[in-house]
Amino acid sequence: MRTDGIETFRDSIQSNYFSQPVDEGKLAADMAKTFAARRQEIVREKPSVDSLVKRWPAVFSPSQVCSVLSGCECSSENYFGSVSI
Repeated sequence: MRTDGIETFRDSIQSNYFSQPVDEGKLAADMAKTFAARRQEIVREKPSVDSLVKRWPAVFSPSQVCSVLSGCECSSENYFGSVSI
């Protein structure tokens, strides 16, 4: 996927993620399309968690964490209840 295409999806993901209500289907589809590019970016650039969250805010959302941990039965309640800050 070309860089300009990735940026288009990233912009779409950010605007969708910060909108209410979030279109989970579109968010999941856009995140799936950018998975390989995000992985390469993380491996090559080794960004801090803070810059990763700023660039890809949906990457740590409960729905995305659960999709990466395939087979996980997850709800927002279970996810946030098990995270200690």
